[in-house]
Amino acid sequence: MLLHGGDARGFPRPPGRRDGVGDGGRVPQPQRRPLPIPVRATRGAAAGLRADDRGEGVRGGARRGVSPAAKLRTAGPGDGAAIAALHLASQRAAYRGIVPAALIEHPDLAERTRDWEETLVAAAGPTFLLEDGGRLIGFCYARPSPDADLDSHTTAEISNLHVSPTRRGRGHGSVLFATARRWAEARFRDLTLWVLEENRPARGFYEKLGMAPDGAARTYHGSDVRVIRYRLIL
Repeated sequence: MLLHGGDARGFPRPPGRRDGVGDGGRVPQPQRRPLPIPVRATRGAAAGLRADDRGEGVRGGARRGVSPAAKLRTAGPGDGAAIAALHLASQRAAYRGIVPAALIEHPDLAERTRDWEETLVAAAGPTFLLEDGGRLIGFCYARPSPDADLDSHTTAEISNLHVSPTRRGRGHGSVLFATARRWAEARFRDLTLWVLEENRPARGFYEKLGMAPDGAARTYHGSDVRVIRYRLIL
C-alpha cells in the first residue's frame, strides 16, 4: 500500500507539530460504509484495539487473497527496523515517477529505523502490524489529527498505511484500514489521511472505502508535488 500522511519525508510528524494546510473549500462528505473485513477476537490485550480487533486471523482472507495465516498485532519497541524496511520498499515501489528520487531515498534505512523507534515510544496512537509467518507484510499508524485546522479531540488521522510491494492487491490494505477505522470509531467523529494527488491507485482505494477529498492540500517536502487530504465521517 501507499503512504498517506506523515511529514514531508513520509514519516509521522512529531507530537505537537503543525504543517500548513490550505482550506480549499467544502466538498460533499462520503457516506459511512461497513468495514470491509472483520477480525477475529483473541486472548490478551492489544493497546488501542477493541476486543474484536485483536485478531489472530482474518475472516474472509481466502476470498480476498489475504493469507489465512495473516495475524494482526500492535507494534512495540523493537519493531522499528522491520517497519522502516517495509516503509522504504513501499515508497520506492509506489512513488517512483511521482516524487523526486532524492526524496524517496532520504532518509536512509538506518535513520528511518531510528525515527520509527522514537515514534513507537512517543506515539499518540497505535501502529497496527499485519504479519504472515512472523514476517511483516503491512502496517498502519493511526493517531489524533495533528492538522492545525482540525480538532484533535474529534478527528483521527491515518498517518501511514503501507503494504509490502509483493503483497498488494490482495486485501491486506483493507484489513489495516478496517482496523484503524475501528480504533477511530471508538474515539473520534472523523477520520482523515493525506495522499499524493497523482497517486491514482491509492486515491481509488480510499474512495472505494468511502473517503473523499475535503479540499485541503499542501506540498510534499517543498517540492512541486501536491498531497491532498481525504476525510471520512465515522
